[in-house]
Amino acid sequence: MSTTRTLAEGETACFRQRATDTFGTTAGPRSVTCAAKPLTVRKATFGSAWTTSTGSKYYGNVSKLTKKNGAKATVSGAVSQRVAIVATTCSTCGSVKVSFAGKSKTISLRSPSTKNKQVLDALTFDRTQTGTVTITVTSTGKHVRIEGIALRKKAT
Repeated sequence: MSTTRTLAEGETACFRQRATDTFGTTAGPRSVTCAAKPLTVRKATFGSAWTTSTGSKYYGNVSKLTKKNGAKATVSGAVSQRVAIVATTCSTCGSVKVSFAGKSKTISLRSPSTKNKQVLDALTFDRTQTGTVTITVTSTGKHVRIEGIALRKKAT
């Protein structure tokens, strides 16, 4: 049996699986698997240094681009145990710092070739946190293109 579920932006869904063989023997529940659908940049607040681009090559058909060091984007009211960004990586791309609930991590967006819709893990917590996710550009004069923010809640 297979199950398909469509997630809304920012939603997390978790599943437990059990197997039943042809003799009707059912195995105990396995570990929980969770999936989260990232928010598009439309759900975040971007400062004036960011420009908007549209097109099917971007997650949710929209992205925000800047080259300005210190430019910020925020998602208020975030509830998450894990934070990732959806971004474009490229040979001339810069870096960002992702901050949430007292932790931060700098992420390089450099790659040998241009790749859109790249999910880049940023922060993981032992339990669900609440607050504002902040993305801050840490490079100068290099492309930073954000396409989305993924917030995954704790498995239940």
